[in-house]
Amino acid sequence: MEKVLVVSRGLLFQGNDFHGFIPLDEAPGRGATWLDSIRLHAHFASRAEVETDPGYKQIIPYAVLLRGDEMLLFQRLSGGGERRLHRMLSVGVGGHINSGDEGQGEDRLMAGARRELLEEVSIDHGNMGIVGFVNDDTNPVGSVHFGVVFRVDVGGASPVSREPSQLDARMHPLQDVLSRFVADPGAFETWSSLVLSAWDRLVRVTPVLAMPVP
Repeated sequence: MEKVLVVSRGLLFQGNDFHGFIPLDEAPGRGATWLDSIRLHAHFASRAEVETDPGYKQIIPYAVLLRGDEMLLFQRLSGGGERRLHRMLSVGVGGHINSGDEGQGEDRLMAGARRELLEEVSIDHGNMGIVGFVNDDTNPVGSVHFGVVFRVDVGGASPVSREPSQLDARMHPLQDVLSRFVADPGAFETWSSLVLSAWDRLVRVTPVLAMPVP
């Protein structure tokens, strides 16, 4: 039985529910509260039980990879398991934190984020840190997930997909990605749309809890 890291909605938000992407520098007090809630109140629960229970938020690290003025753009292919995401574009990669991720509190969050990134993408070197949060309660999938957004600066590295039959991953000029989003926002996964809508606010944030990868 798969178990994933969750926090009860009430303990996570403590009355500060929001929609969209919020960068750390625009969430004085709130960002620290959300990270504290994960550190203090997160626990593992059966994924099958919480997938349809909006009383709990599954904590999802969501990593956006940058190389100078380029961004890694993902596309889910038909070989992947999530049929609803096939052909959709994404600027972030991530997934659930599970009981195999070592550490406690923030250490566990960082360990899970690093593992999820390296399961999807091969990368020579880089540095990742938290820059904000994303939340969307407008649909059943979003209502049970909470994203901790990481920015990964890869320097001169060239990340590639570890499973090219399931996930196409290629660097694109940042301006091209933003223009594509403006022209066809429906082509992007929901969290990617929320992140891109606030891109000018995301890039100015100094990441916290930064760590090297791989």
